[in-house]
Amino acid sequence: MAELLFGPSMITPGGPDAVHALVEPLRLETGHTAVEIGAGLGGITRLVAEETSARVVGIEADPVLAEEAMRRSADAGLKKQAGVSCYSLDTFSLKPRSADAVYAKESFLFVEDKQYLFERIAKILRSQARLTFTDFVLIGPDSRSPEIAIWGAHEAFPIHVIPTDRIESLLDSVGFDLIDRYDMTDVYREAILKAFASAAQTLKAKGSAAAGYAEWLAAEGDMWKRRATVLSTGEVQVQHFHAQVRRVAD
Repeated sequence: MAELLFGPSMITPGGPDAVHALVEPLRLETGHTAVEIGAGLGGITRLVAEETSARVVGIEADPVLAEEAMRRSADAGLKKQAGVSCYSLDTFSLKPRSADAVYAKESFLFVEDKQYLFERIAKILRSQARLTFTDFVLIGPDSRSPEIAIWGAHEAFPIHVIPTDRIESLLDSVGFDLIDRYDMTDVYREAILKAFASAAQTLKAKGSAAAGYAEWLAAEGDMWKRRATVLSTGEVQVQHFHAQVRRVAD
């Protein structure tokens, strides 16, 4: 159902345009190794590998998604260039100084210990390598509003959304310099609405053959509607972060 909404092998809004905006600052090219955290079905992993000629290592916490992502990469002849493996996002550990870049698309929401997460990311990056990620962030001092409580209560896993300045502080504390940060909430909400409008047209065209999809679409729609609603309150935003491993003085 997510693929019906967001495109083949995609499980979040935005499509290729969002992927390009996410990874463009990384300046990936042949010979580089990038790590994608939260690879899902591997759609972004394969797209980035094909378009940049870099090797992309996908990390996915859900074993079912990871297995299917790896199967699709193998079928596409990209098993080595765009492989996906199952790791817990809370505890993953890869070879130190093995990557030229790390990126993630709305993958940190369910990670409780974000300091440890950023420490792990910093450890696997080479000197002056780059990190870009998009994620839900809190606008204000806490997350106790009714809207956020309703949103969190209906997610599949406990959410851990923190203020923007806390993310900046954590990045700084583990050795990153923040290069850029911007609010992309409006673009994200528009992508959700377009996805559902397109899916509705697709199902309408299928006629009676789409009968079995209606209930699934409604369930998926409830989750994304809650996300869009909490974003409309202004208490939560989706922001893009771009940081670089701090240069160590000679």
